[in-house]
Amino acid sequence: MSTRGKGGQGGQGSRSLLWVCLCLFAVALVLSAGYIFRLFSADSFVAFTLPPPSGSAAPPFGADTTPLPSGEVAKASSMVPVVPLDISVDNVQVVVADMTRPETYQCEWAVEWLWEGGSRTAKRRVIARDGYTKIEIYNPDGTLRQSLIHGDGRTFLIGLSLWQPAQGDITPESSAALPAYETILGLDISDLREAEFRIWEGMPCVYVSFRADDVNTDAYMLNLDDGLPFWMERRADGKTVYRCTRLSLHYTRASDDAFRLPNNQLAWDY
Repeated sequence: MSTRGKGGQGGQGSRSLLWVCLCLFAVALVLSAGYIFRLFSADSFVAFTLPPPSGSAAPPFGADTTPLPSGEVAKASSMVPVVPLDISVDNVQVVVADMTRPETYQCEWAVEWLWEGGSRTAKRRVIARDGYTKIEIYNPDGTLRQSLIHGDGRTFLIGLSLWQPAQGDITPESSAALPAYETILGLDISDLREAEFRIWEGMPCVYVSFRADDVNTDAYMLNLDDGLPFWMERRADGKTVYRCTRLSLHYTRASDDAFRLPNNQLAWDY
């Protein structure tokens, strides 16, 4: 009898241990289910952040990535921290060679001629779109004197009632006496006088001065972001004789009529 009693007590102990294990397992299962439910509920979730594509940077969390209106581009660019570049006469032409202008933009220039005892100022307006550039040349009194349209290797000169397609190596900027970064690229390195990185109106720029001819020395301030100059100055015998200053810049797309010729054809259809 004592043997059967011990066996019964052993069986009851085993069943008790089994029940305890089952209860602990059930409690663990309930806790796990609750954790999983909270993990995937609307108020608590797991977010996976993938690395940005090569060559791009992920915006800060919560940053507004809405495209800016064209008129705000320059303002936004000035807010970006600028890393100074090591620019000198030895490498400035390499830096300038990487510049590209926007496909579409419009800007106005004040052009000044200065001499002993006097000066004269007139306006230039530049309109660029789809590979074509129009420059309007104004008289000092504000009346339009002449326009030129350049594109596809052709330049149309439009003045008064006369107009004709011009032949030869003509660029819009050279025709209107406006600065352009191509001038820097065409220089002999021995003509370069000074080149350095500068901040101008909050924008990263390259300043370049060079010998233009036997008498004149030119200086350019070029925007590294869009390749467009802020200003240009020519000095002779230490005195400023010519200056171009950019008055405004925006990226509004011009209408077709801006490139309409006097015969009512569009320049790209001629």
